[in-house]
Amino acid sequence: MKWLLNAFLIFFTIHNGLAAETSHQKTIELTENIEQLTIGKYLEYFLDPTLSYTVGRIHSNETNDHFVPLNKDVPNFGPSRSEYWFRFKIKNLTSSSTWILEFDHPGVIYSDLYQLKDQNTKDFKKISPGNLNPNGPKSTHRNQIYYLDLPPGEEQIFYLNTRTYGGLPVPIRIFTQERFLQYSYHEQIAFGMYFGVMFVMALYNLFVFFSLKDVAFLYYVMYTTSVVLLQIGILGYGKMFIWEKNGWIDLNFFPVFNISIIISLSLFTKKFLNTKEIIPVLDKIFNILICLQPLNFLLILLLPYDKEITLNLCLTVPFAVLVFIAPLIAMRRGYTPARYFSISFASILIAATCNALMYANILPSNFFTENGLYIGSTIEVILLSFALVDKINILKREKETAQEQTVEMQTLLADSYKAMNASLEKTVEQRTRDLNETLKQIRADLSMAKKLQQKTLPKLNLEGKSLSILTHYLPMSEIGGDFYDIHELEQGYFRIFLVDATGHGVQAALSTMTIKAEYEGIKNIRTKPAHLMETLNNECFTKYKSMNLLFSAIIADIDLNNKSLSFASAGHPPQIFKNSSNTDVLNAAGSIIGLKKNANYQSVDLEIETGDRIFLFSDGIYEEFDEDKIEFGADRVFSLLSLDSDMGHVVDKLLLEIEKHVGPSGQQDDITLLSIEVL
Repeated sequence: MKWLLNAFLIFFTIHNGLAAETSHQKTIELTENIEQLTIGKYLEYFLDPTLSYTVGRIHSNETNDHFVPLNKDVPNFGPSRSEYWFRFKIKNLTSSSTWILEFDHPGVIYSDLYQLKDQNTKDFKKISPGNLNPNGPKSTHRNQIYYLDLPPGEEQIFYLNTRTYGGLPVPIRIFTQERFLQYSYHEQIAFGMYFGVMFVMALYNLFVFFSLKDVAFLYYVMYTTSVVLLQIGILGYGKMFIWEKNGWIDLNFFPVFNISIIISLSLFTKKFLNTKEIIPVLDKIFNILICLQPLNFLLILLLPYDKEITLNLCLTVPFAVLVFIAPLIAMRRGYTPARYFSISFASILIAATCNALMYANILPSNFFTENGLYIGSTIEVILLSFALVDKINILKREKETAQEQTVEMQTLLADSYKAMNASLEKTVEQRTRDLNETLKQIRADLSMAKKLQQKTLPKLNLEGKSLSILTHYLPMSEIGGDFYDIHELEQGYFRIFLVDATGHGVQAALSTMTIKAEYEGIKNIRTKPAHLMETLNNECFTKYKSMNLLFSAIIADIDLNNKSLSFASAGHPPQIFKNSSNTDVLNAAGSIIGLKKNANYQSVDLEIETGDRIFLFSDGIYEEFDEDKIEFGADRVFSLLSLDSDMGHVVDKLLLEIEKHVGPSGQQDDITLLSIEVL
């Protein structure tokens, strides 16, 4: 395929050469009144896609008739990987033999100039670029420059061999040495002024960004910097001063900085024109463009340079049109800051489009297409600065108007507030009196409820009994949801009932009253605790199912005559039993009361002796938390109640430890503790 392509390109070049103008090649005549001359229309070219021709072969009769005349001052070739050979003749009709040839295209891969020294021997002299004085030190220049030794009155033949991956405009000029120095001096001043303006505008707006913290200024600086770096690369200064040792950047700077321009300009346009609110459709398009740029960068690594440069140039024109359209739409929708924006991008759009079309070999190379970007970008950055200042002024005026309206509104609100405040003070005073009366009544009701609840708790008289019982009832608030009952069914036979109703406060206290009423009807039945628990569960489930009356409970029968303990539990936590040799838990499985009908409960029977202790309690005794949400815990309760000490001392120590644990936050649940000792 490569061989066929090369053959086709050679055939195409030869065919064009045969079909081209066949007039005799023009000779460049240098006279005394010529100081500078563009020689494009004197050139002939030959395209070598195989990269195999030498100057000797090029000068031979093999290709002599296939050189194509250009007949243009500045011919331009599109992106290509081929090698170009240019031929021209110079006759020096002056007395000076020192002339300078400038090939004004910094982006070439290489360019070599050959001078035919002897027509008979076909001996060529190779002239390397960059040496203005063959006897002095080598000088640097952004373009390819050659020192020409042209003997007066003689005609010389030259061949210029060059190759580039991008577009190839061919502005080749001949200067006298004095004129070239003047030309270079003026060129450096012009470019210095251009880059000075761009640098000052970027630096100024960077300071504005740090002052105002408006990200639009940062996007503007990013865009301006990208444009400057692109121009530095195009002009050849990048290769000279910035990335001189990095061949990849020198080859790919155009697409890389073009991507940077698309990203920064899209962000700036979105922010400056507020496209998200004003032009949502264009805002989405800009977002898509930004997201596609990483793919574009990947193509730089994968595609041949000539394909990638063509792709970037094709994308630049519609993108520039899109940026130009955006402010026009914004202005039509009443966004006045878009005025300067529109004018600034009109200038850069025209210049950038012409420059891109020149590199795509659609427009010819001339002063405007070559230098339009410098002129357009200078006008653009200045007008964009005006646009940013104009936007700030508009926002400032809008802010001042809003502040005036705010002051008026504040005055109106202040007057209204004074009128309302007078009325509100009277209302608050009345409501405060009403609330105080209500709170007073509530406190009175709670105090009465507390007294009534305390009255329901049994009064114990165990004189002469072989049993000691210490009771501690500590509700979380004035009234609680715990309840207990202790009574003697017959001589030496005691029944203890402990309840923990769900919830707290008034609702839970009312539930305990209901539970007490139901228990009073069955508590004197001489039966196993499990049977008694089943009866209580069925009664509560049947009567109070709609009220969702749920509670845990434990029933313990202590028979001092037979030295036995029998108990049953309904969802109650394990209790504690301590004898002289061991401390163990009392556990009996069973669901909480009121959850389901016909629930089964189990009675557990134990033998008891003198000195044995039984501790019955609600879960609030260990479900207390400190400020770090750490629970007091059942293990700590078990450990404290296992102490071998006076029972009163043991209980006091437990309650004191609980109080220290909860700290100033106070207890979070009702606490009930019944401490029983067989005497």
